[in-house]
Amino acid sequence: MKQIPALLTLVCLASLIACGSREANEEPRIAPRAAGADESLSLADWEAFADRIREVGRLVEAENVPTSEIDRAEGYRYLLGMLSETIAEALYQSDLEDPHLRYHITKWKGEAMPSSDARYQRAEIDGKGVYRMYGQLGNAVHITLQAYAGVGARETFDLAGVVDEEGRFSIVIGGERRDSNWMKVSEDAEMIQLREYFGDWDRAEFSRIHLERLDQPARGVPTSAARVKRALARAALPLHTRVPYWKQRMDAIRANHDNSISPARTLGDVGLGGLYYGDGWFDLEEDEALLIEFAPPVAAHWSFQLGNYWGQWMDWANFTSSTNGVQAQPGSDGRIRLVIARSDPGVPNWLDTAGHREGVIVYRYHKPESNPLPTTRLVKLSELRSVLPADTPEVTMGERAEEVRRRREHKRRRWQP
Repeated sequence: MKQIPALLTLVCLASLIACGSREANEEPRIAPRAAGADESLSLADWEAFADRIREVGRLVEAENVPTSEIDRAEGYRYLLGMLSETIAEALYQSDLEDPHLRYHITKWKGEAMPSSDARYQRAEIDGKGVYRMYGQLGNAVHITLQAYAGVGARETFDLAGVVDEEGRFSIVIGGERRDSNWMKVSEDAEMIQLREYFGDWDRAEFSRIHLERLDQPARGVPTSAARVKRALARAALPLHTRVPYWKQRMDAIRANHDNSISPARTLGDVGLGGLYYGDGWFDLEEDEALLIEFAPPVAAHWSFQLGNYWGQWMDWANFTSSTNGVQAQPGSDGRIRLVIARSDPGVPNWLDTAGHREGVIVYRYHKPESNPLPTTRLVKLSELRSVLPADTPEVTMGERAEEVRRRREHKRRRWQP
């Protein structure tokens, strides 16, 4: 097990996502092009894009990165997924006249430990523009709409407060203030993000939502060399800034936790309102298990999940690497006991490390009325039954396979066109 440096302070997920101020989270953005600037497009622009990719790749081989084959392999896969997303961001930013809601966090794309219970959608916007969002909400236990500039959150809007009896809604985003069904957006906003959190995956009903821009002519704008030049400049910039940023945060969590968990807390005005985040780190031998125990919070929703060194969620569809207040099975005393282990312990609430020796633990309490601090206990797998309640049931291989089958089915429905 690694030693915890005495000079480093305890860092929880709140500091991973929000370093105390909105400015600390903001990444460099492409400045408006000065009048008379060179807008010609050439091979040099492409080569500058490639140089940024080459430079960030060196982080995978940094000295403090875990040396296991899976962690290194996932590092390069992480960069591929991030690159595909930053390219998509740049392309959509180059055509703000035609906004498009899309799934930007999927199996291969995700940073900063997105929730395994959430379906995320985003659209690149012009903060000075005016938009209409409309559609019908599903049955998510928590749904939010937020505006962002870089990685810094701006305004938050509760769509559940504007729906009719059949779950339909229509709001205006940006522009002049309106008396109702209006979301204010900062002029520096570059993106809006929609989050839908689900507890019962089997019965999840997803929202159907549309977005259109109101202050632009109906016809599109032809591609130009200047637009593509700016897209190339933008495409690698988030990759070049976000990867080191989140790696630094994960390194801090890893250094400050050795099979332990921090208290959950809010992110203030930076993150998602009404959400408490906590974090920890597991580091297990093949014959060890980490037992996490807590009284379930009084909350709209709660969840636990595992992630890798790069701050990406584990494959929650093919492995039982996450659970929530609907999925987790409480003991006869009402308490929740989760077991992190590298092999199936044959008990409920197994958090599968999916081939990893170590990784991050993230938990969330949504709109909580209580904030229980989970306890952790490192035990030998052979001794696990002796520290669990005597009436803890056995989970068979067939039951575990059915659990995974249902997860795969939910994944298919979550991201289907």
